[in-house]
Amino acid sequence: MLIIGCGNRERSDDAAGVLVAERLRSLGVAAQVRSGEALGLIEAWAGADEVIVVDATISGAAPGAVRVWSSDELPLLDDSHASASTHGLGVAEAVQLAQTLGRLPRRLWIYGIEGWHFALDGEVSPPVRRAVEQVVQQILTQVHSALPDEVAGQSADTQDPGSGETRSSESPMGPRLIQEARWFMQVKDIMMVKPSYCEPYWTVEAVASLMDHVGTGILPVVQDILSRKLLGVVTDRDLCVRVVAPGLYPAHIWIKDCMTPNPVCCYSEDSLETAVQLMKDKQVRRLPVVNQQMQLMGMLSISDFVRCELPDREMVYEALKQICQPCVAAGQPRTSAPRAA
Repeated sequence: MLIIGCGNRERSDDAAGVLVAERLRSLGVAAQVRSGEALGLIEAWAGADEVIVVDATISGAAPGAVRVWSSDELPLLDDSHASASTHGLGVAEAVQLAQTLGRLPRRLWIYGIEGWHFALDGEVSPPVRRAVEQVVQQILTQVHSALPDEVAGQSADTQDPGSGETRSSESPMGPRLIQEARWFMQVKDIMMVKPSYCEPYWTVEAVASLMDHVGTGILPVVQDILSRKLLGVVTDRDLCVRVVAPGLYPAHIWIKDCMTPNPVCCYSEDSLETAVQLMKDKQVRRLPVVNQQMQLMGMLSISDFVRCELPDREMVYEALKQICQPCVAAGQPRTSAPRAA
């Protein structure tokens, strides 16, 4: 089975197909990367019996929406499949042209990931990143189901010619790989990017107003807008316990005097498994996300794990149970020494 990821790595969400191909490669599955030009695609799948193509689409659907077309649904060239790549003739046109020329694979599947923005040198939007992982899972399952029984099985019995002993060897494309693949995602793939934040010399009154405006109960505290170096976090509970309860005047109190310094945080390159384990160990449900220079990159919530549909939901459930266990005395912040780079 030939797998082709189409798109432009430099054009934000147009990189969707490329990201799928790269992730599959990291899992040991062969995949090609193509620009998506019609003639190039036809040449790439020449002689292939079964082909999977992944590309970004613009159809008016919600960003990150995934649609799959198969050769049984041809023709594919309609208003619901418009290529978002930089090429003039794209995937749908390649299919139509290949049909005319008699060069269409026997079986063809096209995975379309709805894009949001396609600016040069822009970041891939979070909905598209999540969709990339969804498509990777679907393709892994499809590839596994297409393998011969003796290869696709969870284990295959082989006989050692020397000892005559029968050994069980797990297929590299077995269910375990498919089940674990989503853990290859990183925090940056599901975190909230560009979160609201405050600075240490903002007043409690100003921060409470910002929390109310953006609808959050936690704000990272950064050194300044230019460095974005994480100094701490402040929660609505901090404001209540440390300012309102003692009868202090919110307009006269700096955030630096009631924030939690050196908060538990994770790196944007951390695996999801690492992040959820950190939440469980430290009993926090929200984590600031930083880079190696401790610059704020985003925010991660336990609910983000639920939305991305991890295969090991039990681990997320256990983390949530642990988070809800009372272990910190009232008024005492959960802090952590800065993580080593």
